[in-house]
Amino acid sequence: MDKKIKLSICMIVKDEEKNLGRCLVSMRSLISRPDVELIIVDTGSTDKTIEIAQRYTPAVYFHEWNGNFSDMRNISISYAKGEWLFIIDADEELQDPEKLGLLLDRPELPQFNTVVIRVKNFISSDYSVFVVNKSERLFRNNEFCYQGSVHNQPQFQAPILFITDVFIKHYGYNSDDAELMEKKFKRTSELLINELKRDPDNIYYHFQLSRTYSMHDDLKEAFDEATYAYALLKEKDAKTQAKYIYVFNEFVRTACLLGKFEEAIEVCLKGLSINQNYIDLQYYLALCYEKLGNEVLAYESRIQFLNLHNKFTQDGFEDNGLIELYKLDDYSKGEVLFKIAHFHYNKGEIEKSEEYLQNVDDYEPKVRLYTRVLIDGKKYTRLREYYDSLPEERKDRFIADLEMHRNALDKQAQDQLALAFMEGKEIYNKFNKVRAADPDRAWVEAKQFLSEHNMDELPLLYSDVFASLLLNTIILWQELKKLKSSTIRNIVKQLYDDAGNRNALSELILNIKIRPDDYQGNRIYISTAYVLIVAALELHKTKIVEAQPEFRRIFEGYVEKGINYIQYLYQMERIRLIYKTVENTEEQFFMLMYLYDQAIQAKNRKVAIKYMGEATSFYPVMSPFLKQKAKELTIELQKENIIWDIETVSKQGHVNDNGEGSLTVLHGAIEIANQMNHLVTGLKNQNVNARSLNYYPSYLSYQNDYALDLSEIKDEQRKQQEQEAIFEKAMDCFNVFHFHYGTSMLPGLADLPLLRQAGKKVVMHHWGSDVRMESIAKKLNPFIQVKNQNEEQIKRLLSYLGEQIDHCFVADAELYEYVKDYYKNVSFVRQAIDTTVYQPSEDFVPRNIKPTIVHAPTSPEFKGTKYILQAIENLKIKYDFTFTLVQNTSHEEAKKIYQHADIIVDQILGGSHGLLSLEAMAMGKPVICYLTDFMKEFYPQELPIVSASPETIEARIEMLLKDFELRKELGVRGRKYVETYHDLNKVSSALKDIYLHGE
Repeated sequence: MDKKIKLSICMIVKDEEKNLGRCLVSMRSLISRPDVELIIVDTGSTDKTIEIAQRYTPAVYFHEWNGNFSDMRNISISYAKGEWLFIIDADEELQDPEKLGLLLDRPELPQFNTVVIRVKNFISSDYSVFVVNKSERLFRNNEFCYQGSVHNQPQFQAPILFITDVFIKHYGYNSDDAELMEKKFKRTSELLINELKRDPDNIYYHFQLSRTYSMHDDLKEAFDEATYAYALLKEKDAKTQAKYIYVFNEFVRTACLLGKFEEAIEVCLKGLSINQNYIDLQYYLALCYEKLGNEVLAYESRIQFLNLHNKFTQDGFEDNGLIELYKLDDYSKGEVLFKIAHFHYNKGEIEKSEEYLQNVDDYEPKVRLYTRVLIDGKKYTRLREYYDSLPEERKDRFIADLEMHRNALDKQAQDQLALAFMEGKEIYNKFNKVRAADPDRAWVEAKQFLSEHNMDELPLLYSDVFASLLLNTIILWQELKKLKSSTIRNIVKQLYDDAGNRNALSELILNIKIRPDDYQGNRIYISTAYVLIVAALELHKTKIVEAQPEFRRIFEGYVEKGINYIQYLYQMERIRLIYKTVENTEEQFFMLMYLYDQAIQAKNRKVAIKYMGEATSFYPVMSPFLKQKAKELTIELQKENIIWDIETVSKQGHVNDNGEGSLTVLHGAIEIANQMNHLVTGLKNQNVNARSLNYYPSYLSYQNDYALDLSEIKDEQRKQQEQEAIFEKAMDCFNVFHFHYGTSMLPGLADLPLLRQAGKKVVMHHWGSDVRMESIAKKLNPFIQVKNQNEEQIKRLLSYLGEQIDHCFVADAELYEYVKDYYKNVSFVRQAIDTTVYQPSEDFVPRNIKPTIVHAPTSPEFKGTKYILQAIENLKIKYDFTFTLVQNTSHEEAKKIYQHADIIVDQILGGSHGLLSLEAMAMGKPVICYLTDFMKEFYPQELPIVSASPETIEARIEMLLKDFELRKELGVRGRKYVETYHDLNKVSSALKDIYLHGE
């Protein structure tokens, strides 16, 4: 050995042209020393590695790679002549060559055989994130060698010198370099797996394989290997566990990556009990507590972490038992400081939060939190200073966060903030100068700001400048004209988001006067109105916006100005031909609304409805208003059709069978259980010119001659106008007006005096809840539930009706009790059933086994549905049957269900049968329905309904379930009963006679 050589730098390389130059440059000052030699062994490079190596040393040797790292290391060492060996790889660089040179000259160095320095392992391209480990790199050249084919382990000798201020930077674990990582994974994993085949319980190899899988993002495999290594280690003694303490960290790290936080905490605590200085375990312990929601324990662990970090980095502390530390880097410290600051902030400890944040680098989360801290602490001047200290690339983010928090401040705080930021030449300073200006000068500052800056190019937050112009319409309009339509919309949306601006924006758009030929004015208007409409729809429920007149006016203005706008862009005579090919959906919408208006003017309402439907499909954002407009148009068509048919009836004029003059009858204005339809159908069969008018159609979809849904007309004045138009025609045509359920043709029953004065025959047909009074009803039936609890209201209604109408109809004796004292004449008119429509189904076969029971709870509380359901549940224990509830279904769909029922349960509280009972009997079904003794005396004796109350419903259903023959018998008798007493032709014949001869 040539003792003149103090240090031999030994390297093994292969295809390292990307890295080798950086490594060698970092050691240039060291290599240039006369007592230092550089030895490079190449194991088969095919790139420029050898060329680069030869620029720095003539000692370049060639040995073919044999798959064993230790062999290659030992070959490089065999060429060394120096007293000391320094081992470094091509993907590393020496951070402190001067300090290493000084170390070589230290007089105490001969006392040691091995020197340990520190390595920063960079795991990504962000070089602030690294893992620190201690590594034996300097060895006395005295029979020293390596062992191990994969992670070659130096067989060093004591005594050992630990150096804390000499670092190597290692770039070989950069996960951003996918090609490099894949190459290393394949090589290392294969070697480790092979080694484990020879030595399956080697803790170190399992640990290294876990890390290899982890770096390849094979997290499950990494955790499995770490678990196996930890299981092996748990069986060892305390000294061995301390030696392999890094296995604890590998288990914890991989467990955290898989969300196994409870398991990780257990191992963290065990590891810290072995070595309380293990900073990585303290870091992960805090993380686990945080993930499990224990913020206090997480905070305490983070404080311990900081103490350890300072101990290692500032106090020069060294723990020889900790070979590798992941969390000694600046990034981890900053992260912990930030989370501690956040903890204090959440507790309202603003000063402590600020104290910790001041030691955190200005990355995005820190900027956001620090902004909140200073705002909450009302430290606006300090906030401005912090803003000034930020690099330019972070200022935009700061401003965005500041503006977000500003919106939550009161007016005084906002003003103070503006004053703190108004001085300066930056755009944000000028912006706050506008805000800080006195109200009477704000528009002047705003105008100056806009003259210097193009809002088309600025972030949206600067839209607040326009708030200062809302009361100066002329200047506002002038400034908006300079901007793109998309910018205008963004500005208006930004202004609208501040609730304080909404009234001013609405007033502006409702009161602005714009000429049809003002292109810019119409463009600005539609841009503004669009935002107001859509924002209101998003903010409020759709129906609320539809119902508000101001929004309907804005929508109408939007359409009007939109049509004006497109006239500058297109030849309107060609609109019909091109509108489907236009790509701009808003312009397409305006075209359709133009065509709609044209169709309306031409009184071609069917075409108008078509265009309205297309507009709704093409531009769904406006669908709430379009659908309402379409409904109103449909109502207009319905009204015209009604008037046209009434005029037709008036011209026809029928003479009845007895030649007693023409009889024209109008039923209205609400359908009750299909009775208007049945009675009118029966009258038509009697050669009477009769019609039914329904102003309140429901989901049951009953059929009527005239249907006009008044609930769809939002404008009360228009609603009354439509009713008056129909009434005026009806007055000229019909000589009998048969009203139902306390309704008539005009609001407030205003038509009744006019009909009386005109000598028209008017009758009122009451059906139940319209006249039922609890004080009377409870005397007749203890079970009954009364919908309308306001008896005084019912009495006032009946008193008025009795003054205007002499004759009323009721279906049964119970209803008679409510009306008898109010009308001169009260007639019984039984409910009518169309027995040609309601009849037994030809394809229905009664079921002896597993029958079907049907109940239709149109009003559950009044029908006693809860008692019926309880009875059904009890009976299911003993009997096999199907139970069907009919709900929210059209009458036609419900009828199909009834036709295939074996038993129909109507109601068990009302005391009298309703239409469902009659329809069911007409279809040949046995019916269960509660009948009071009072009503049983009124009904014909042959009525075959099975009466049941809440106390007897279970027994009555059970009786029918058990007796198949009785069910069939009741079905036959029920059909015969309806044919005898309720056939619509018989009922209508009696009704016609009352029209002609009743008083």
